[in-house]
Amino acid sequence: MCGFLSVLAVFNMTGVNAQDTAPFFECRGCDESQMRQAALDEPGLGVRILFDLDAARLLKFRVFEDPRCAVEEEPEQPENPVDGCLTQGIRQLEILPVDAALSPPFAAMLNLHRNAPPFVESGKVAMPISLVNEQLEAPQAPFDPYRIAFDRFSAGSYPPFEAAAASVISNEKLMRQLNPPIASLIFDVWAPVRLARVADGSSSANIPLAPRFALDDFIVDFVSEERQAMVSMRFTSADMGILQARDETGVLLPAREDVEAERFERRFSGAGALESANRLGNFIKSSADIEFVEFDETCESAYLMTCTGGQDGHACRIECSP
Repeated sequence: MCGFLSVLAVFNMTGVNAQDTAPFFECRGCDESQMRQAALDEPGLGVRILFDLDAARLLKFRVFEDPRCAVEEEPEQPENPVDGCLTQGIRQLEILPVDAALSPPFAAMLNLHRNAPPFVESGKVAMPISLVNEQLEAPQAPFDPYRIAFDRFSAGSYPPFEAAAASVISNEKLMRQLNPPIASLIFDVWAPVRLARVADGSSSANIPLAPRFALDDFIVDFVSEERQAMVSMRFTSADMGILQARDETGVLLPAREDVEAERFERRFSGAGALESANRLGNFIKSSADIEFVEFDETCESAYLMTCTGGQDGHACRIECSP
């Protein structure tokens, strides 16, 4: 396991229940009393840690019940008040000191919130696709978004691209150089929060966090320098995956299964529409061995490429579209 997948192996924690982890989540725009109520509203008992980035507030609570009320009775016996129990069935709350391990990641969260609002608000950036090869210059044979999309459900260039993209995003040194906000999110927020252990407030035990991050994902458009087509990938604190691939006009690029279906269509409009339509048609012709002849007429608005199958085989054509 390498690259971004190795980072995910650190981030991803499974097989734990509410008693084993402390919820860690945002209460946006909350004052302290609202945070207290949010902590009480969280299911279960024990530690929960809440934050509000607007107010730079981070609080740790422990929710508990009066221990004098925790007296087991036989199921057939009627419920009777327990001597000394004043709050039977009522959850109580106390404020605890915030663990030192949370100070650095919370400071990084505040820094992103204050100093990188475009990234925080959109969660999206663009990078040259050549960087997927971990090179700052274009490689000899760069990844092609058309081919990546075409191979999406099979072998070919898709698996190598996905692995290489994960490797780039998990390269801390490279990402701090190329995109400091992404690097800070991954290495200053996600990783330390996933690795942190906090005191449970009632014993000497330390427990992991169950975070619900305010910014839990981001999207990278890996853009081809040659064609200006792109592959969009989503990275989260627990997973990654290709969302879509598009040409320079924004048209979705197809997988093999799309073009070999009974009917397949793509509509092109705007500047460069005919060039893009012909480019996709020629790509399908060479990659799927489907008949296609370039279209050279001028249309007033848009072009429609249609691929259909029949007795004479599979073929694609372009025509003017209203």
